[in-house]
Amino acid sequence: MTNLKILKLMIIIFMSVSLISCSTKDDNVKIKVNLNAEAKTLSNLVEKFQLTNQENRVRSDGIDRDYIELNGNINELNIFAGVKTDITILYNSNFKTGSVRVVLIKPNGAVNDIVKGNGQGSITVKVPIGRSYIKLIGSKATGTLKINIPAVTNDDLKMFGNFKNDGEYVFYNNCAIKGENLSVRFFRVNVVNKKVDKIAKIELKGKIQDGKVVDTFDNDGWDNSGTAEVFIQPNSNIVESITIKIQNKSSQSTQWGIKEGPTYFAKDGKLPDFLNGL
Repeated sequence: MTNLKILKLMIIIFMSVSLISCSTKDDNVKIKVNLNAEAKTLSNLVEKFQLTNQENRVRSDGIDRDYIELNGNINELNIFAGVKTDITILYNSNFKTGSVRVVLIKPNGAVNDIVKGNGQGSITVKVPIGRSYIKLIGSKATGTLKINIPAVTNDDLKMFGNFKNDGEYVFYNNCAIKGENLSVRFFRVNVVNKKVDKIAKIELKGKIQDGKVVDTFDNDGWDNSGTAEVFIQPNSNIVESITIKIQNKSSQSTQWGIKEGPTYFAKDGKLPDFLNGL
């Protein structure tokens, strides 16, 4: 079992995610699968599986894999936490045949169910210091599993750590124009108990033509990709509005993320009243 890659994600304080290669399998032993095993059994379960074929689409923040006739259990993703912290796990389980269960196993052996069978959504769990990992258990399962863990950086938390009120905020910053080229960042932030709960962000750049910039984004931190039109006031670096279209609706891990549709901003370029807490 070899590590494919390690991604250093500054989630709260520090966390790194390591994709686990599934290059070995056991074709000679009949594997018994118990999808209803208790936590203690799951935490001590040695990786062993039979698999006709799998296809892995490379991504830096999780997994996106197809499986054909999976029988057994696979350790899919390592999560290394330097401090005790909360993480959000996005999932999209879509299996045409067979049965599956996806769980998070913590260093102390505690188990959190992520999804049983088919479903999509997100869960937020607290992980302790050390290595936790995500395990997929399948019984004659053919289908697709996507897991995404959005990153919240230290810089994000410093920037968005002082909201006065709970709620949702959509805004932009770091808007810069050099010649005919624009660069800008857009955010959607959800605040609970005056602290950042979720952040989606995209960075856009391009040449200004007819008062707007059109660009694409691959990931807003929530597995969403799409296109954006940014409209600029003439002879200024003030954004009038942005219109976003999500292009991967059919395969989203969750329906949260950067806000789709048009969003309009103050014409004077100042922060709206609801952002005065920043």
